[in-house]
Amino acid sequence: MFGDPNALSGKNVSLLPFIWYLYPIVKNRWMKYALILMVIFAINIIVFTASRTGYLALIFAALLFLIFSNKNTTRLTLSLVAVSLLAVAVTPPAYKERFMSSFTGKEAEGHSALTRKELFFDSLNAFKSQPLGLGLGNFSLYQARHGRNAQDTHNLYTQLLAETGIQGFIFFFILIFVTLNKTFKIRRSYKSLLVRLENARSSLSGELAALADTEISSCLLLHRTATALIVFVLIRLALGLLGHDLMEIYWWFAAGLTMALNKMRVIADSRASELLRKPHGSSLTQ
Repeated sequence: MFGDPNALSGKNVSLLPFIWYLYPIVKNRWMKYALILMVIFAINIIVFTASRTGYLALIFAALLFLIFSNKNTTRLTLSLVAVSLLAVAVTPPAYKERFMSSFTGKEAEGHSALTRKELFFDSLNAFKSQPLGLGLGNFSLYQARHGRNAQDTHNLYTQLLAETGIQGFIFFFILIFVTLNKTFKIRRSYKSLLVRLENARSSLSGELAALADTEISSCLLLHRTATALIVFVLIRLALGLLGHDLMEIYWWFAAGLTMALNKMRVIADSRASELLRKPHGSSLTQ
């Protein structure tokens, strides 16, 4: 992952949703400083790996931040435009040319765009010849055996077809559909729970009010984590257009985090119901 510029850049773009959504609710000052430092390092890596994959994914991530923004959309848009103008002003010319070649197809050096096109069609041809798949990691061996460019597919979707076959392609998208569908439902549940707690908070006092504040803070954290996870998965799917990352940890991380958020949703709902039933302040079940 760290030896390939596209993978390294993509990893850092994937980090940004969690920083973006969790930073506003972090109360510890030093943790905020640490997150700011992480953003600086991430942007530095994205720019100076000169990965067009990373550049395009960063633009896509910014659009997703706008789409999933519940308020201050105009302010957010202006902020993103200002950051973009600043990036254009400070980015060295060679990196600007590298980015623009994503749209013009004219590269100052190398022929990576042409190579990607050839690999795209080679992997589709491999799928046609072996509809049930070549086996994980075997596309480059297949290419070498047939006297063609012995690289990986550089595309998640043709990698799925070529290496895992039609059945692998279908089951991968079942995994993604279930993960995203469940996370959207979890996100809505946390939002509903937040509304319930915030509406009840004004009528509470003493220890119950303090407990309600704690529950609201926890639900807000989990709601924002669910939002970040949705954006994370969508970014990874976009990166899949230009990268072969089937066997990297991202998909299992997303599925595991979805299961954890769902388990915590059940617990949060139980704790909120218990809190709102209490006539007098007392501790909640752990």
